[in-house]
This record gives sequence, structure tokens and C-alpha cells, in this order.
Amino acid sequence: MPANPVVLAKLSRPRLHDELARTRLHAVLDEAAARPAVWIAAQPGAGKTALAAGWLASRKRGGIWYQVDPGDDDPASFIYHLHTAALAARKDAEPLPLLRPEYLADLPGFARRFFRELFSRLGPQGTLVLDNFQEVPDGSLLHKLIVCMVEQVPPGVNVLVISRSEPPAGYATLIASQAISVVDPGELHFTLEETAALAQRRGISDPRLVQELHARSNGWAAGLTLLLARSARNGAVPDRGDTESLQHVFGYFAQRVFDELPALQQQNLMRLSFLPQMTAALAHGLTGSEDAVRLLEQLYRRHMFTDQRRRKGERAEAVYQFNELFRTFLQHRAEQAWADDERRSLSGRAGRLLEEAGWGEDALPLLARGGDWGCYARVVCARAEPAIGQGRRQTVKEWLEAMPAGELERSPWLGYWQGRSLLQSAPARSVEVLEEACERFQQAGDVAGQLACGAAVVNALWFTRLGWSEVAPWVERLEPLLHRHVAFPSAAIELTSYAALHAALSFCRLDHPAIPGLARRLLALVGDDTLDWTQRLTTATHLITFLHNSGEDDLVRQLMGKVDPVVESRPASALSRSFWYTFRAIHDMRNARYEESSERFQRAEDLAREEGLLQAEYAALQFRTYLDIVFRRFADAQARLARMELHPARSSPDAEMNYWLAQTLLAQARRDVTTAYGHAQRTLQAIERVGAAYFRATFRPLLASAFADGGDFVAARELLASSRNMVRGTYLEVMETQLLLEEAHIENACGDTRAALALVARALALAQTGSGLNAYAQRVLSRNRSLLELALAAGIETDYVRREIRMWRLSPPTEEIPGWPWPIRVRTLGSFEVLVNDAPVEFGRKVPKRPLAVLKAVVARGGSCPESVLIDAFWRDEAGDQAAKSLGVAVHRLRPLLGDSEVVVQQGGHVSLDRSRVWVDAWTFERSLERARERRDLEATAAALALYRGAFLAEEEGESWPLAMRERLRSKFIQAVDWAGAHLETQGRTLEAIDCYWRGLEADNVVEPFYQGLMRCYHRLDRMPEAVSAYRKLKQILSVTLSLQPSTATEKLYLSLRLDLAERAG
Repeated sequence: MPANPVVLAKLSRPRLHDELARTRLHAVLDEAAARPAVWIAAQPGAGKTALAAGWLASRKRGGIWYQVDPGDDDPASFIYHLHTAALAARKDAEPLPLLRPEYLADLPGFARRFFRELFSRLGPQGTLVLDNFQEVPDGSLLHKLIVCMVEQVPPGVNVLVISRSEPPAGYATLIASQAISVVDPGELHFTLEETAALAQRRGISDPRLVQELHARSNGWAAGLTLLLARSARNGAVPDRGDTESLQHVFGYFAQRVFDELPALQQQNLMRLSFLPQMTAALAHGLTGSEDAVRLLEQLYRRHMFTDQRRRKGERAEAVYQFNELFRTFLQHRAEQAWADDERRSLSGRAGRLLEEAGWGEDALPLLARGGDWGCYARVVCARAEPAIGQGRRQTVKEWLEAMPAGELERSPWLGYWQGRSLLQSAPARSVEVLEEACERFQQAGDVAGQLACGAAVVNALWFTRLGWSEVAPWVERLEPLLHRHVAFPSAAIELTSYAALHAALSFCRLDHPAIPGLARRLLALVGDDTLDWTQRLTTATHLITFLHNSGEDDLVRQLMGKVDPVVESRPASALSRSFWYTFRAIHDMRNARYEESSERFQRAEDLAREEGLLQAEYAALQFRTYLDIVFRRFADAQARLARMELHPARSSPDAEMNYWLAQTLLAQARRDVTTAYGHAQRTLQAIERVGAAYFRATFRPLLASAFADGGDFVAARELLASSRNMVRGTYLEVMETQLLLEEAHIENACGDTRAALALVARALALAQTGSGLNAYAQRVLSRNRSLLELALAAGIETDYVRREIRMWRLSPPTEEIPGWPWPIRVRTLGSFEVLVNDAPVEFGRKVPKRPLAVLKAVVARGGSCPESVLIDAFWRDEAGDQAAKSLGVAVHRLRPLLGDSEVVVQQGGHVSLDRSRVWVDAWTFERSLERARERRDLEATAAALALYRGAFLAEEEGESWPLAMRERLRSKFIQAVDWAGAHLETQGRTLEAIDCYWRGLEADNVVEPFYQGLMRCYHRLDRMPEAVSAYRKLKQILSVTLSLQPSTATEKLYLSLRLDLAERAG
């Protein structure tokens, strides 16, 4: 809502017209301004406001001029108007926060942050003026805010307080510490020289007359102004009369000036005194006279106790305001001139004019004095929603308390607003008032009113953190109304009501048929730009969670399309923004986008911590802990849990529940079965304390695996069965894939692998039929790698399984599983090749030789290589510093080649590869052979041998650095082929032995034992020509390649074969 002229005038500096520059007092203020705050306290009419405005103008100091009024007794109202002023001063800056309920728990902390930021925007020589500060009652909470304010004033900036009274006792510490400079009231009295200068401007130069004016007024600005006005016309100082006080002096002199005015002008001035502030249009509307407008301008120009204010750069009308002394005098004359009924009628008329002009809040006191409670109620109902949105619940409460009890009971909507205004300060009373209003709505057959009151009760119960069991009866009470057509008084009330009701239904009545329809209506309201953005963002935060839970991914995308493009540019409360960042981060987490999710969680946490929002900070910590667990950052998760354990917000039941759930999941991820089982029992107890159906349905299955791992299979199955019964036929029915996979884990823990695989197959097939079903499957698969390993080993939905492993960046199992989707594969045996996500890396025109050489050398050293070895191998001719720099460049270039910025680590004098992300055939070959040898497993040996496609990094022949690895692998390969072939021969599996030896020769054709094995096998099969052929091939290869002859053992074997052949021929 745009600011109206009255609000702008409240925040505008008075306009000076032909004002006398009081240079003496300007010097006093210059000296006082060395301290953070300056307090100008003096009697009414002493010229305090004119002095401050003149000093600021002469020193060219900018800032904010704030005119305090009784409404500022509500600190939220004070903060709201400063928020408005700061926004007008710096339209390009992010709006300052409003004093919403979430800040009340730490009001001093909020004040420090608010004023620190406000003063930073004022800039050097900036000044915040608080005019008419006497309007703040002594016991007002606002004084504590002002103390905090003064403590935050930076050098070069000042707070200037203008008041009729000196600082109250609460400011004593600031005065003692010299943070406040109090200007002596006597300083404001006009000196004789100043009186003469002012008289000269009014056309009076007679020294005798000036001395008499000065003596008669005693230097009092208001008295001097009136005396000058009379003397300028009559040429003499009026009689002293009987005056005992300044007010009496003013009244005496004002009476003389007033009596000289024409009767019509007197009538107009008395009428205008009913308005706290007025534009020309209002003045004409109340008096019906064009002369009234001219009179206001004339009084302003003659300095006759009339201010004019206008926002700089604005085209708004000028706003006039009488000096309080003058206004009091005029109202006193009106009391003498008019009867009570006439004054009440005029008050009501003035109030209605203000309401029509859009100045509803200023109209309320006049409407109350005029007894127009019908109009008063309309204004309250129209202004309550935005006022509550601004955090000004106390103000709304005071509006309603001003109404007579009988008038308050006329409309149940007034009861609704009264209940909402009490929500934070007196939640129990709030519920009582709302219940009474709801009953009156029920008697009137007003469905919208009943739903609005019920929704407000739900919010009140949630605010008191009583638990969801208290909410459930209200859900049952309101349930029949949701089937009827509803016409709310405004879209704002509809949004507030439906948001609370939808939350209550989705947490307490999972099967209610109205839930999907309400969600779609809320989605439409989130896009309604006529509504408050903070409320829409709060609703969007609830919706994104609900839509995720119900598997409505298309609607999630629609919602994010409405919010994401504008969330950074539109002003909203810090609480709503922090919660949005958190639950938007959960969307990224559910889509395995770790970096984006982590960044949003951090923003949410930082914002909540800066603003002192404990619940929002806890939520960001809590859900980011889940992110850490899913992505196996266990140290980070443990650190966050340590913070959660001591966090003040943990005192609520749902926060305690989430704490123990996170502890359970972390212990499971670390395979600490005993600890996880104990934490799961505590989590289950916490779920029951919260009492919401939603948590019973969704959190219990998360505990089933911990119970199963702890050996409590009966409890584990009961948890799943109860959850399945609860979600059947509800918006959570898409949980079936999660329940199937949790059930598979239980069967696997029981040792029934066959049953487990059948359940996994059902779940994974179902997961691919819908995005919602898939999301719930991922809730298990992302933290339960064993099920994916089972599926991959059994060949179940392997493409899907491989995608999930990649998506969640799961580390490989200890035991090699064929088909595991390594992010990076490096082949070094026989030929060199790098594959990222199974696709060969393309190098373009120029192959990056040095980065690849570094990769090969690190592989040759088993995954970690000293920098000195790399430099010696590849940059031997370069100076030390330059060589180290060249290595750094090569490592930097290698990372993007591998598509992973973290897979190559350079620290501690070593360059290393993350072996959990990189598969190397040479490493796997060596590891697999070792396991096969330990088990004496012939099939496993054959599988390992299949990896050896040739010599290690054969293209680097002639280089020394790969030689040790090459020879070691060759030796192990020869030994393994020899062992495998011999065992096959022993078992009579001769043909398989032949295949084994030929497989060996394909990889290395100069290994003599392989030819010997072939000769034996062919002889055993009576295939002598092939046996002889094997000998001759060996002899030729040895001669050509190595210039050697076959060994004695080979010659002996060949001779025996020839003899056997001869004997058979003979």
C-alpha cells in the first residue's frame, strides 16, 4: 500500500519560511553533536522544532525527521514508520525488517541490528530527529528501543530528540556515559539581540518597543511571536493582563489575536483544529470554505503556529499542522462556542473525511469521539490485516479496546481481529476470543467467518507449541464446512485461513478429500500480486513441502516458477525468507544437487542467525544435517548435531523429534548398529509426543531399518505396517516405493536375500512409473547403498540403479561389483583411455600431454605421488619454483579433464587421486588377483585376468617411471595365468586351459610358460600338429623379439612330444 500524505508528513522535516537563523544556538548544537544523541527539552512554544530544522538546513545535514505521536507507544508502529522512511530515502536498498512476532523474544537484539543498519544508510552527517517525544509515556517499551538506538549511533551521525521534558530515568546511564548531550532549556530563550533581529523582520525597529517586547515575552518564542503580531498592527505592546503561566500567557495573547479575526475565519480555525493534520482538500471538505485554505497558508507564512510539510521530490499535497499549543487553544474555544452534540458531530464528520481520504488510522480517534462506531468498525476491519502484517498487533489491540463492549460485540469480525491481535501476547486469551467469535459466526451462518476463526485458532495453538493433538479437534470441527461454498471478505483473509487449514489437514487428516483442492487454490493465491508478499512466501514454503510429499512435481515446478524469479527482489520478512531458503534447499537435496542445496541452507542459517530467528536457524541446521548424512559428510553432520543439542529452539517437541531422527540416521550411516537402535527408540517416543498423523506416517518408516539392524524385526515390521495403513488412500500413498524398500532391508537383515530381491524389484519397477514414487524410493536408496548393490549384483533394473548411484555420488563397495558406475574410469593395460561417466574424454586438436602424464604417473604410484618425483620426471630442466608452478598448472588443467574439481588433490607435498571416485583397471586387476589368490578361486582369477589387456602404459615404453608397476603387474599376470592353466589341466578341463593360455598370450606373447601349457594341453588332446605349432611360434617370437632360443625346459618338453609322436607312428 503506498504511503499516504499524512504518513509522509509524519516523516518529513518542517518547511521553514523566512526563519531567523539563530547562529548562537546553532553553535550550541554543533558542540552538543559531538555526542551520539542531543536532547532539546523546553517548554511548549520555545521554538525547539524551528531551531532543529534551521540547524539541519544551515549545516546541510540530511536524514529522517520523525514526528512522534501516541501511536508510537507500540514499538512495532515506530519500527514500521522508520522502515517506511528508510525505504523512501534509499529505494535501491533492501527494506529494513519490520518488528514481527518472531523478533519479540529478543527485542534488544532486533533493535541493535535494526538501528545499526538504519544509521549505516543515513551516511555521514546523517541525523534522525524525534520530534514531540513527550508523546511517549514514561512506562512505554519504546524507551528501551531508544536506549538501544543511541548505543548504535556511529561517529558522524546523530539522534536529535525534541521534547517538552528532560530524559526519563531510563536514560541515566547514557547521560552518565556522555552518550546524550542535554541542551539547557534556558538557552532557547531569545536574547535581546535576537528579539531585535526578529522584530526588524516584522517591521519593528523602535529600540524602546523592542526592549519592552523582550521583557514582556521573557524571550519565550511563542509569546514573542504573538506580541509581534499585535504590535505590528497597533504600534504598541499589549497590556500584560493576568497571566500566571506560559500556557496562560499564550492563551491570553492568542485570544487577543483570535478576536481580531473575522467571524468566518474564527469558525474555520475551530473546525480545522479537529484535524490532526490536513491538506487543502480536507480543510475545504470540513469547512466548506475556500477561505480556510488561504488562511492556513497565511498562518504558515506569518509564523503563526502552523507548520507545513511536504516530501522532497514528491508531488503530494502540502500537509498543514497546528502547533499543539495553538490547537489546544482553538479546541478550548470550540468547547466554549459549541454544544457537545455539535462537537461530536464535527468530530465524526472530520473522521469520515479522513477515512474517505484513505487516512483511516488518523480517523479512528475522531470517529470514536464522534460516536460513529459503525464507521470505526469498518476502518478497523479494513486496516487490521495490513497493520498485523507490519507487526503492529498491539496497535490493533488498542483500536479494539477503545470500543465500547456493546459495539465490539456487534460484529464477529471484530472478535476475529481481536483474537489475531492477541495471538503473540496472550495466546490462551486469543483462542478464547476466537472461539467466541466462531460461535457467533456459526449462529449467523457465516462459513467464511467460522473457517477464518478456526484457522486463526490453529495458528495460535501452533504458536504456543502445544502439539498437534490440540489442533486435531478443530480440524474435526471445521471439516464439514470445507464442503461448502465459501466467500471470504478478502483474498488476504482467504489466503491466511486456507494456508492454516491446509497445514492442519495435511498434518492431522491425511485422507481429507479437500487437501488437493486447497493446495491448488493456495498455489493460485501465491501468484496474486495484490496480496502481501510475506504471507504469500510463507504459504509457498508450506506448499513446496506438501507438493513434494504428495509427489506433485509439476506443481512444484509451477510454484518455484512463481517464487524463484522474485524472491530476491521483493521485500519480505527475514523469517519467511529464511524458511523459504531452507525448504527450497530441500528440493535441491531431493534432486541430489548438493552444492546448490548447501548454499541455500547456508543462506537460510546466516539470515536467521543475523536476525536472531532461533526456530528458523534450527530448521536450517536440522535439514542441512540430513544433507550431510545423505552425502556422507559425517564430520559436518556431527558438528551440526552438537550445535542442535544445545540450541534454544530444541525445546519444542518437533525440534526434539528431528534431533533424535538425525542422530539415528547418522549412526546408521556410520554402521553403528547399537547406537542407531537406541536413538531410533528415542525418536519413536518423540514422534508420539508430537502426535501428528503426518509424522507417524512418514517418520516411522525411517526408523524401521534401525530396528531391523538391531535385531528387533517384529517392531520393524510393525512400523511399516502401521505406516502403510495410515497412508493408504491419502496424499501420501506415493510412499509405497519407500515402504517396499524398507521392507526389503528388513528381509535382507533377516538373511532372506531372495525375498529382499523380490521386494527391491517391485519397488524399482514401480519407482519408474512416476516422479513422486521415484522420489520416495530415493529417500531410501540415497542412504541405503546395500539395496543398490544387491540390485546391481542381481541384474535388477541395472540402468536405473546405475543412474541412482551416480546421482547420489555413492562410494564403491569394498567388494568389486561388475557394472558399478564409476564417475571416472582409467584404462592403462594394453592401451590408455580415460572415461567420464562411461564416455571417452575427447581432447580436441591438441592432446594435453603434461596433465595426462601426471595422471599416469600418479596411477603408477598407486594413487599418490610425491611432487618431487613428478617434477623430476617431467620438469627436470626447469628451476625449482618454475617447476613447482608448472606442476600446479598441470594439476589445475587435469581436474576439468576428469570432470571433477575435487578428484585430484594437491597437498602435503603429494598429488593424489580420490580412489572412491576413480576406477583404474591396473588397481582393480591387482586387487582382484590378490583376493582370488587368497580364496584360491579359479573363477575369480579368470575374471581378474580378463582385465589384463596388455602391458601397463605400453605407450610409455622407454620411460623409467612406469617400469616398476609394469613389471610387477606382468609378473602377477604370468603367475596367475600359469596357476589358473595348471589348475584347469589338473581338473581335466583341458579346453578351458587352452583358452586360458591363449588369453595370456594375447596380452603378452613372449611368456614361455604359456606356450609350454599349450603344448601339454594339445598333446593331451592328441592334437600334435597344434602342439608343434605352438613350439615353433614360440621359437620364432623369441628369436625375432629377444634374439633368444627356447629354454631347456621347453626343448625337453618338445623333445618328449616328438618322441611320443614317433612311437605312435612306429
